[in-house]
Formats: sequence, C-alpha cells, structure tokens
Amino acid sequence: MSAGGNSYNQLAVLSTYNEDDLAAVYYYFRSLAVAKPFAIARENLVLLLEQIRVKYNKLPQRVQPKTQTQKLPMKSKRPVNVLMQELSIRLAHVHGQLLILPSDTRLTYVLPHGA
Repeated sequence: MSAGGNSYNQLAVLSTYNEDDLAAVYYYFRSLAVAKPFAIARENLVLLLEQIRVKYNKLPQRVQPKTQTQKLPMKSKRPVNVLMQELSIRLAHVHGQLLILPSDTRLTYVLPHGA
C-alpha cells in the first residue's frame, strides 16, 4: 500500500458495499492515519458511524438476568450469521462512541478536519 490514504478509503467503500461495517470503519481509520490522509475519508467515516448508530439502535437489547444466581441461556435461537452481523455492528458502534465528545450529542468527532 502507498503512503497515501486513498487506497484505504477505496477498501472502506468496498467494505460498505459488502455490508461489512467493522472493516469499513477500520479502513477509514487507516486512510486517515497515514502520511498523506485522504481528506474525504473523515466525512465518510462520520456518515458511516451515523448509519451504524441507527443500526445499533435497532438491535435487540440484551436481556439481563433478574437475579445474580439466574443465568442467561447459552444458546440463541438466531442464526450464527445474524449474531455475527450484530456483533460487527456493536463493535463498530463502540469505535464510534470512542470518537464522540461526551458533551456533544450531534456526533462531533475528535478527528481533526485537517486529518
């Protein structure tokens, strides 16, 4: 790969077409963390993280046991591919949450505009 971020940005775009949000987040970060960052990648990352936030809010919430001695069932009735997609959304959402300034609710990101 080159020292520029364009190639990583292209990989991120391809990942979004494959509906692989976690890989897309990774590649957008890589496109910004190089010697010559790809300027549009920041805006693309912000848009993707907003889409991930919407997906995350639609995920089923985890059921908490009523008591400490009560255990959650180990088996899920959902298919493995659905569970993996949910995990990917949850992990990508965590990355987005790490970038959000706690005092701002409009998804203001820590990434500088010049990055």
